[in-house]
Amino acid sequence: MDGSHLKLSVLLATVLTACSSSAGTEPGNEPSPSSSCRPAPAESGACSGREVCGSMSCGRPESYFDANGCWRPPCQGDFDCAGGERCLHTALSVGYQCTPSVLESCNKAETGECGCSVSSDCGTRTHCVSAVEVPREGDCAFETSSCIELNSALDVLSLASDGLSRNAGPMRQALDACLQSVRNLLAARSCTSNAR
Repeated sequence: MDGSHLKLSVLLATVLTACSSSAGTEPGNEPSPSSSCRPAPAESGACSGREVCGSMSCGRPESYFDANGCWRPPCQGDFDCAGGERCLHTALSVGYQCTPSVLESCNKAETGECGCSVSSDCGTRTHCVSAVEVPREGDCAFETSSCIELNSALDVLSLASDGLSRNAGPMRQALDACLQSVRNLLAARSCTSNAR
């Protein structure tokens, strides 16, 4: 066998091996979407995959978990996230609803139901989200918010911005731009402002 036939044989064997490993899964036996998920913090009797979704609003931008029940890892910028993901500051998505800053654990109760415990603070956090499911265009979308909601957003965004150093780059810029947008909305609607 000459060199060109040997190269072709190796290439063909490689392609066939790749195809056989990715095809032929029987319907109903597909791997769970959460099988490669980063697991949520747990003590014992841990919940898995979608079991956490009953109580944790999986898939919402501010949720600790994506729609498959996969834990969203924390981040400081897009560079910390996987391909197709971006780093979201929850204040940009939730704004007027503060959320606990720490997910402590997710465990099964004796009844078999999954429950997650969170910190008792009212804060914000950053985590990786799908750039397709949670596009940047949805950040800071407070145009239809009431005066009360805008004032709450102002408080949460100010807290989040104060928590980042001045050299936090794009994340700090996005928070500051959103803060200014909320201030402009408050002024345009003649809302009484919790000026900060």
